[in-house]
Amino acid sequence: MTHSINFKKLLALLMTLVMVMCVFAGCGNKEEEYYSYYEYYEEDDTASDDTQSDDGSTDSNDDGNTTTSSKDEGGSTTEVPKNLRGTTVKMLFWRPLMDAEQKAIDKFEKETGIKVEVKNTPNAGTYGELISSSLAAKEGYDIAMFNNTDFPGRPVQYFQPLNDIKGFDFKDSAWDISVMDTQKINGKYYGVSVNGSLNSEYICMFFNETKFKDRGVKTPREYWEEGNWNWDTFLECAKAMTYEDNGVQVYGYLNRGSSYITYWTQAAGTDFINYDGSKFTANLSDTKLIDTLKFYNDLGHKYKVGDPENTYGVPDFRTGNAAMFSCITYPMRKDSDTKFNQMTDTIDAVPFPMPKGEKEVALIDSTLFGILKGAKNEEGAAVFLRYFLDPANYDMSSYFINKNLESTFNALSKMEKRVSITQGVVNYAAQVDFGNVCHNIALTTADQTSAKLQSYKSNFEVAVQKANKAIED
Repeated sequence: MTHSINFKKLLALLMTLVMVMCVFAGCGNKEEEYYSYYEYYEEDDTASDDTQSDDGSTDSNDDGNTTTSSKDEGGSTTEVPKNLRGTTVKMLFWRPLMDAEQKAIDKFEKETGIKVEVKNTPNAGTYGELISSSLAAKEGYDIAMFNNTDFPGRPVQYFQPLNDIKGFDFKDSAWDISVMDTQKINGKYYGVSVNGSLNSEYICMFFNETKFKDRGVKTPREYWEEGNWNWDTFLECAKAMTYEDNGVQVYGYLNRGSSYITYWTQAAGTDFINYDGSKFTANLSDTKLIDTLKFYNDLGHKYKVGDPENTYGVPDFRTGNAAMFSCITYPMRKDSDTKFNQMTDTIDAVPFPMPKGEKEVALIDSTLFGILKGAKNEEGAAVFLRYFLDPANYDMSSYFINKNLESTFNALSKMEKRVSITQGVVNYAAQVDFGNVCHNIALTTADQTSAKLQSYKSNFEVAVQKANKAIED
């Protein structure tokens, strides 16, 4: 009678013997069992046919802290400690999830065995209340978001430092460290972002390509592609595209809103308030800041390429009453509520211009995800964030209105990033609204700019003191 050899059982037996010998010999380290959760492989590692399931996952019968690995169609591998399987990660979100985000969560749950629970608010303006009420009720949510307009108030009040939480490997090149560094507190990260994430909100200059072409004006993209896109060429475009059309005023340029005068200060490499990672300082006497604000004021008052009274340019760009419009990259997406995809004219966008001769960097409104105080599954949350934020887990090309917008987004994701933290600091002090400050400055002429700015000196000093006290405590 012949006996067939069960190679799978034989291999398992040999591996068991090796593990037993290692235990007695003192080899092995529990920390070494914890793998990086998202790795890219140049070659397709093939598992044994008889150990691979239909969905591509492999499993062992161990109950210890080994890993479960699954490979998706894009060639990426998600590896999680086995003790996390069956656990739940809970996230507070500032809006309803998009279809793409829900698909990524569904895929994550299938690959890892970790469940994800999301509670959202239909109004981003009430997001802070959702976080505070959840913490007060001790609901144990793990993840929430803050951005530069919430810094430092939200992170110091609601979040915990990430450096000592198991699951975050900040040597991982996928993390957008240049953004995360802007809102570190005393050397500790409180929020994470991934390069090129769907939630990355870079700042760009949208323009109506159809109107530029109809008037025979050289477009911002043409300037950018020849390496000559700067404040000077921007102003040339804005002047050429300011005109009347059948009695309707078309402006060459409008901004997203009053507070976003900071786009211009960011581009110039200055800000109303500076932050070095441990201390805030008011910067109102900075010559570069004052000159930048004067340039901004001249756009409306001297060159008349924009309307100083206009505090929200989205509808004007959508209707064709503004040829250029500075905003975050969110309107590039087909699902954006700005509805730029419904315009009959062709739109395009390029990076926000720098002063002539300055290095091009990507300006950004940061969206950082962190771990809340009172979190119940910190390690699982770290694993989930690394997956959820990674653009490799999304069909990114399907989200943009057109290919030019996609190429600009991708170019911005590869640049050095620059963030303004002023709005968050000023509004945290609650003495004066930063949007009103910016609007009042925009209404002045260039020669009045410095005096108007200095009129807010005491407000900014109080804001800085309160912010410094917050991070010290």
